[in-house]
This record gives sequence, structure tokens and C-alpha cells, in this order.
Amino acid sequence: MSSNLNEPFLVGDAFVLKLEKAYHMWYIFGKHWLKNEIEEPARVYKIAYAHSVDGINWERDSKCIIQDVLNEYECQALPTVAYHDGIYHMFFCYREAIGF
Repeated sequence: MSSNLNEPFLVGDAFVLKLEKAYHMWYIFGKHWLKNEIEEPARVYKIAYAHSVDGINWERDSKCIIQDVLNEYECQALPTVAYHDGIYHMFFCYREAIGF
């Protein structure tokens, strides 16, 4: 996938899972930049979801699917989904946007 009007930069880290006749993708996208007095500007990125019937054309709504734990400037990355004991689990990383 590429950038779009709602996700203008940093679209990546995709994890795709095919279930029955549909594809499901979890990925990251850049929300905004943070100006920083000490370091270079920092990106804030979140995990989103998309789905597809053919694995080529994806439908996405550019919504963050994981609630922030640290603060609104939390960065989330590397979503991975696994099925265990009848439940789907997502594993991912998160950190502060600045000073991590």
C-alpha cells in the first residue's frame, strides 16, 4: 500500500493474514510529526487495519486500532497476529516518540 490523503507518510510494517476468502492486514501509518528542541523532529505512528478480497486492492479507514498506553505521542509498530487456544492475539511494540 502507498500513502493517501489520510495517511500521507510512513505506511509500512505490514502483517497479512489470509482467513477463508479474505485477507487481513495490520500495518503502521504516520499520524503527525513532533517538533523537538533537542533532537530532530520525530514521527508519531500508529497501528491500523485493512482488508481485501484479492490481496491487491485494500480497504482501509485510517483509524488507530490500539489505545495509547503512554500518551497521545506514543509510537506503535510491528503488529503480528497469532492464533492460540481459539483466540487471535496481537503482539506489537510501543515507545515514546521522543527520548526513547
